[in-house]
Amino acid sequence: MPKLQHFDGPEIAVCTVVPGSPVSRLTIWWSRNPSMEYSRGSTAAASSEAELRELTNMILCWDPALLRGIVKHTPRIQVLIIWSSIFTGLTPEKEGFLSAMDVVLPSLACHAKLIVLDNTPFHLDRISNALESEFDRVRRWGDICPTLTQIAISTAWLCTINVWIPIKCFTNEPDSDECIRWFIKKIATSPELSVGYRAAGPYFAGVHGMQALRDAVSRGEPMPAFEVLRKEGGGTDCFPIRSMNPPRSTTSQSYKHPIEFQSSHIVPCNMQ
Repeated sequence: MPKLQHFDGPEIAVCTVVPGSPVSRLTIWWSRNPSMEYSRGSTAAASSEAELRELTNMILCWDPALLRGIVKHTPRIQVLIIWSSIFTGLTPEKEGFLSAMDVVLPSLACHAKLIVLDNTPFHLDRISNALESEFDRVRRWGDICPTLTQIAISTAWLCTINVWIPIKCFTNEPDSDECIRWFIKKIATSPELSVGYRAAGPYFAGVHGMQALRDAVSRGEPMPAFEVLRKEGGGTDCFPIRSMNPPRSTTSQSYKHPIEFQSSHIVPCNMQ
């Protein structure tokens, strides 16, 4: 098929259709026990006449052998998506799979976007817990594979200047304010984070707001309550924030939306 650029189908069809075709975007539906531990389908994926840029894997089990097959046969992919519609929650099998990612990521030299999702229901009241549980892993993957700029596990993350930020911080979705609150608190209470995070804080919290939170933490006081305020008139170009008990000397000011901060490095996108 000389004009076929995208194909979506089961492994057996991939083995028939992809070799010799200019496929650059491929979705493989794997069986529960794929032939030759994923080597047959991965070899077929690598036999495309065009360079394979995006590989989506629809899986029925969390098998690290899939990752080894991807690294062996398609190490130059830019986008890797692994999705399961039958699993929910962080099971030991999924945790083992995610841990195996630490081993294979260094071999994906061109990798820019990584998505690993299942059918776990989303709970708005648990977004902070999800962010907290993923933050260390996301930063570690970013260190292991410096070309990564976007990661999604249960939540989506964007990297700019070595700072990993929840993508929902840039949206108007119902949980975006909660994501912003979590990110501000994380920066204020984690002095071990790199200087990039300290520089990003004022773009979300404002200079005075961020300083007030840091001062409270340094004095050993509880985190002050605060609210996220949107810019009057609508729009998402500014995320002002104020303490619930601001200093009398604090004046109202506007700050740039984080997207304007080193904007050449930030490209918000839909990772769903």
